[in-house]
Amino acid sequence: MKTPAASIPALQRRRHHLIATLAPPPDGLPGSLALSHPRCGSPTCHCRTDPQGHPSWSLTFRVAGTTRVVHIPHADVDEVRHWVEAGNAFKAAVAELLATNAQLMEPPPASGPALFSPVPWTESACLPIFPG
Repeated sequence: MKTPAASIPALQRRRHHLIATLAPPPDGLPGSLALSHPRCGSPTCHCRTDPQGHPSWSLTFRVAGTTRVVHIPHADVDEVRHWVEAGNAFKAAVAELLATNAQLMEPPPASGPALFSPVPWTESACLPIFPG
């Protein structure tokens, strides 16, 4: 699909805004936080008849192609939730930047070459992600 010429300036503004504001969260986490209600199996435990079982929080994420599940103590759930939301927001911003770049690579209808080409890889073209 061709990018309409009228939307190119808006896409370029959005791209510059994303680049200017994109910074990885120092404590960001990937994955998702989930609440489950497992039962322990003891015949005398309240969870045998209680539909809530034993509330248990877990963080699920992938590392090197392997799914990992980590138990999160109840006291840490709010803090971990904040870290997961920050990590997911960063991931969404990067995805939006890449999608915007892809849209800008497409030439507008009946126009010819693309109006945007990626910046050659140089140290000055890098985002200020790592201090140095």
